[in-house]
This record gives sequence, C-alpha cells and structure tokens, in this order.
Amino acid sequence: MSQGQGTSNPDDAPTPVEVCATVASGGDRTLAAHREEYARVTKSDLTSGALGGVCDAVERWIAGAPRETYWTGFPSAAPGDEVFDVAFPVA
Repeated sequence: MSQGQGTSNPDDAPTPVEVCATVASGGDRTLAAHREEYARVTKSDLTSGALGGVCDAVERWIAGAPRETYWTGFPSAAPGDEVFDVAFPVA
C-alpha cells in the first residue's frame, strides 16, 4: 500500500498489487506458503467507490502488497455478485 500517505485507497497513489485470475494456460506459478487476510468484494462495492474502505478494513493485518483473486467475469457480473477477493499476506 502507499505507506506514509495516510490512505490505503489504491486509486490515491501508485501501489503494487498482484492480480490472480484464471487463464487458459501458462499462468501457473507457485507462491510461498503464507497466511492471508481478505475481504470478498461484490461488484456494487467496487462501482460504488467502496473499495478503499475494503482495503482499510484489511490493512491492519498486512505484511506485504495486496493481491486480488478474481472469481468471475466482471462485465457480466450482477451488482450483488462476488467478483474478487482483496487479500494481503500476513506475517
């Protein structure tokens, strides 16, 4: 997250984010064992501008950059559909 800036909204400043999404082939990689704290995000959470609050809710547990894991196609998702997780590795 953007440390020292007083915010965890990824839209406020450049911040590294890993994105985990399904791909047809060639996208597999192994991650080191770790714990994560995450929040499941609905499409309406994102389109209403609430993503910064989701990141704030998880931030106190972080030990590294956030990761997003997508569960469905965003454009075809209904407002209440869970579309991705925001996860932070924790020590």
